[in-house]
Amino acid sequence: MIGYGDVEIVCDPLNPEDGEQVVSVEVADIDESVGRFREQSRQDIAVSAGL
Repeated sequence: MIGYGDVEIVCDPLNPEDGEQVVSVEVADIDESVGRFREQSRQDIAVSAGL
């Protein structure tokens, strides 16, 4: 899953044991994010993120 936006971390995640498992979370500025999408051949997402 890919998401982007302005966020503020206010506490540890509260995932139930049988819920989704987050493997990693990375903070990247928009230019780096667009570059990563292009590297993964996701031009569709790179164009939307670069708006």
